[in-house]
Amino acid sequence: SGQAANAFAMLAVLRAGDRVLLPDTCYGPTRDLAQTDLPALGIVAEFYDPTDLSALDRRAAGARLIWAESPGSLTLEMQDIPAIVAIARRHGALTGCDNTWASPLNFRPLDHGVDLVAEALSKHFGGHSDLLMGAVTAADAELGLRLKAQMGRFGIGVSPDDVALV
Repeated sequence: SGQAANAFAMLAVLRAGDRVLLPDTCYGPTRDLAQTDLPALGIVAEFYDPTDLSALDRRAAGARLIWAESPGSLTLEMQDIPAIVAIARRHGALTGCDNTWASPLNFRPLDHGVDLVAEALSKHFGGHSDLLMGAVTAADAELGLRLKAQMGRFGIGVSPDDVALV
């Protein structure tokens, strides 16, 4: 699912003691993951105002991952993804982006320096309410292989029929 894509994108890079910053308006199940499951794994999750890049820059020191959504799930604000990538790189953090609403038809986060992109394929790609699917794309091939192996260990897979529908 798209939420599994969000979760595994984060779990591929976060470990106990790490800190992740997420937009305050992120997708509800992602917020729940950040508030419930990540702390149980020893990962600190904090939320930032998706429209205040200065505040994000001040809070980014020591973060392992900065997560973005553009447009945002709840309020459809547009985040400045290249600026967020620049902030993350300046602080030694990775970037992840839930690109479900835009889809790669309208925005390609990897082209703007994002490290991990999660997308629900159930919406724009499936579009006919008969499947549940998500995808994670990694800019780095090694990270992509680690992510693929992790998903396999957790039993995340897709049926050939669902792939054909997408």
